[in-house]
Amino acid sequence: MPPSRKPLPARISTLVAAYAAFAALWILLSDRVMGWLVRDPEELVLASTAKGWLFVAVTSGLLYALVSRFARAMTQAQRRELELERERDLPQPMLKAIAEASPDAIFAKDDEGRYLLVNGAAARAAGLGPSRCWGTTTARSSLRSRPNI
Repeated sequence: MPPSRKPLPARISTLVAAYAAFAALWILLSDRVMGWLVRDPEELVLASTAKGWLFVAVTSGLLYALVSRFARAMTQAQRRELELERERDLPQPMLKAIAEASPDAIFAKDDEGRYLLVNGAAARAAGLGPSRCWGTTTARSSLRSRPNI
Protein backbone atom coordinates (compact mmCIF):
# COMPACT_ATOMS: atom_id res chain seq x y z
CA MET A 1 0.00 0.00 0.00
CA PRO A 2 1.46 3.38 -0.96
CA PRO A 3 2.16 5.62 2.05
CA SER A 4 -0.32 8.28 0.85
CA ARG A 5 -3.26 5.84 0.88
CA LYS A 6 -5.23 5.58 4.11
CA PRO A 7 -6.49 2.16 5.24
CA LEU A 8 -9.99 1.28 4.03
CA PRO A 9 -11.76 1.84 7.41
CA ALA A 10 -10.25 5.33 7.65
CA ARG A 11 -11.32 6.12 4.07
CA ILE A 12 -14.86 4.92 4.83
CA SER A 13 -14.97 7.01 8.02
CA THR A 14 -13.80 10.07 6.07
CA LEU A 15 -16.52 9.49 3.47
CA VAL A 16 -19.24 9.10 6.12
CA ALA A 17 -18.04 12.22 7.95
CA ALA A 18 -18.06 14.22 4.71
CA TYR A 19 -21.61 13.05 3.96
CA ALA A 20 -22.79 13.89 7.50
CA ALA A 21 -21.24 17.39 7.24
CA PHE A 22 -22.79 17.95 3.80
CA ALA A 23 -26.23 16.78 4.99
CA ALA A 24 -26.10 18.86 8.16
CA LEU A 25 -25.06 22.01 6.28
CA TRP A 26 -27.72 21.38 3.63
CA ILE A 27 -30.45 21.11 6.25
CA LEU A 28 -29.24 24.03 8.32
CA LEU A 29 -28.51 26.46 5.52
CA SER A 30 -31.30 25.53 3.12
CA ASP A 31 -33.95 25.86 5.84
CA ARG A 32 -32.69 29.35 6.62
CA VAL A 33 -32.65 30.31 2.94
CA MET A 34 -36.18 28.95 2.54
CA GLY A 35 -37.30 31.01 5.56
CA TRP A 36 -35.84 34.19 4.01
CA LEU A 37 -37.19 33.56 0.51
CA VAL A 38 -40.67 32.22 1.22
CA ARG A 39 -43.03 33.92 3.67
CA ASP A 40 -46.26 32.08 2.92
CA PRO A 41 -46.55 28.88 5.06
CA GLU A 42 -48.15 26.83 2.25
CA GLU A 43 -45.46 27.87 -0.22
CA LEU A 44 -42.82 27.15 2.42
CA VAL A 45 -44.12 23.58 2.73
CA LEU A 46 -43.94 23.12 -1.08
CA ALA A 47 -40.49 24.72 -1.26
CA SER A 48 -39.23 22.53 1.61
CA THR A 49 -40.58 19.43 -0.15
CA ALA A 50 -38.83 20.44 -3.37
CA LYS A 51 -35.67 21.11 -1.37
CA GLY A 52 -35.93 17.62 0.15
CA TRP A 53 -36.32 15.99 -3.27
CA LEU A 54 -33.36 17.99 -4.54
CA PHE A 55 -31.32 16.75 -1.59
CA VAL A 56 -32.27 13.15 -2.40
CA ALA A 57 -31.34 13.64 -6.06
CA VAL A 58 -27.99 15.29 -5.29
CA THR A 59 -26.97 12.74 -2.65
CA SER A 60 -28.11 9.84 -4.87
CA GLY A 61 -25.86 11.16 -7.64
CA LEU A 62 -22.95 11.50 -5.21
CA LEU A 63 -23.58 8.03 -3.83
CA TYR A 64 -23.65 6.59 -7.37
CA ALA A 65 -20.36 8.29 -8.22
CA LEU A 66 -18.67 7.11 -5.03
CA VAL A 67 -19.90 3.52 -5.30
CA SER A 68 -18.83 3.43 -8.97
CA ARG A 69 -15.38 4.71 -8.04
CA PHE A 70 -15.10 2.16 -5.24
CA ALA A 71 -16.22 -0.68 -7.54
CA ARG A 72 -13.62 0.35 -10.17
CA ALA A 73 -10.91 0.44 -7.51
CA MET A 74 -11.91 -3.00 -6.22
CA THR A 75 -11.96 -4.42 -9.76
CA GLN A 76 -8.51 -2.99 -10.48
CA ALA A 77 -7.17 -4.38 -7.20
CA GLN A 78 -8.60 -7.80 -8.02
CA ARG A 79 -7.03 -7.72 -11.49
CA ARG A 80 -3.65 -6.75 -10.00
CA GLU A 81 -3.90 -9.56 -7.46
CA LEU A 82 -4.76 -12.13 -10.14
CA GLU A 83 -1.88 -10.90 -12.28
CA LEU A 84 0.53 -11.17 -9.36
CA GLU A 85 -0.78 -14.65 -8.61
CA ARG A 86 -0.21 -15.72 -12.23
CA GLU A 87 3.30 -14.25 -12.16
CA ARG A 88 4.01 -16.05 -8.89
CA ASP A 89 3.03 -19.37 -10.50
CA LEU A 90 5.40 -18.86 -13.43
CA PRO A 91 8.89 -20.28 -13.06
CA GLN A 92 11.66 -17.76 -12.46
CA PRO A 93 13.77 -17.08 -15.57
CA MET A 94 16.92 -18.30 -13.81
CA LEU A 95 15.23 -21.53 -12.72
CA LYS A 96 13.94 -22.05 -16.25
CA ALA A 97 17.42 -21.50 -17.69
CA ILE A 98 18.97 -23.98 -15.24
CA ALA A 99 16.30 -26.59 -16.01
CA GLU A 100 16.76 -26.15 -19.76
CA ALA A 101 20.53 -26.47 -19.46
CA SER A 102 20.24 -29.79 -17.62
CA PRO A 103 20.30 -33.06 -19.55
CA ASP A 104 18.06 -34.55 -16.84
CA ALA A 105 14.29 -34.47 -16.97
CA ILE A 106 13.10 -31.65 -14.70
CA PHE A 107 9.55 -30.52 -14.05
CA ALA A 108 7.67 -28.60 -11.39
CA LYS A 109 3.99 -28.63 -10.43
CA ASP A 110 1.77 -26.26 -8.50
CA ASP A 111 -0.44 -27.21 -5.56
CA GLU A 112 -3.18 -28.37 -7.92
CA GLY A 113 -0.90 -30.69 -9.87
CA ARG A 114 -0.50 -28.48 -12.98
CA TYR A 115 2.88 -28.49 -14.65
CA LEU A 116 4.54 -25.11 -14.26
CA LEU A 117 7.94 -26.06 -15.63
CA VAL A 118 8.86 -28.87 -18.01
CA ASN A 119 12.34 -28.85 -19.49
CA GLY A 120 13.25 -30.27 -22.87
CA ALA A 121 14.50 -33.59 -21.46
CA ALA A 122 11.23 -34.21 -19.61
CA ALA A 123 9.18 -33.22 -22.65
CA ARG A 124 11.22 -35.51 -24.92
CA ALA A 125 10.70 -38.36 -22.45
CA ALA A 126 6.95 -37.74 -22.69
CA GLY A 127 7.08 -37.32 -26.45
CA LEU A 128 5.71 -33.77 -26.23
CA GLY A 129 6.93 -30.20 -26.58
CA PRO A 130 7.42 -28.37 -23.26
CA SER A 131 4.74 -25.83 -24.14
CA ARG A 132 2.16 -28.62 -24.58
CA CYS A 133 2.75 -29.79 -20.99
CA TRP A 134 2.62 -26.38 -19.32
CA GLY A 135 -0.59 -25.86 -17.35
CA THR A 136 -1.81 -29.45 -17.75
CA THR A 137 -2.20 -31.88 -14.89
CA THR A 138 -0.66 -35.34 -14.61
CA ALA A 139 -4.03 -36.85 -15.47
CA ARG A 140 -4.19 -34.90 -18.75
CA SER A 141 -0.53 -35.26 -19.71
CA SER A 142 1.32 -38.19 -21.22
CA LEU A 143 4.00 -37.55 -18.59
CA ARG A 144 1.95 -39.73 -16.22
CA SER A 145 2.49 -42.76 -18.44
CA ARG A 146 6.25 -42.60 -17.95
CA PRO A 147 7.33 -44.40 -14.76
CA ASN A 148 10.51 -42.33 -14.35
CA ILE A 149 8.79 -38.97 -14.58
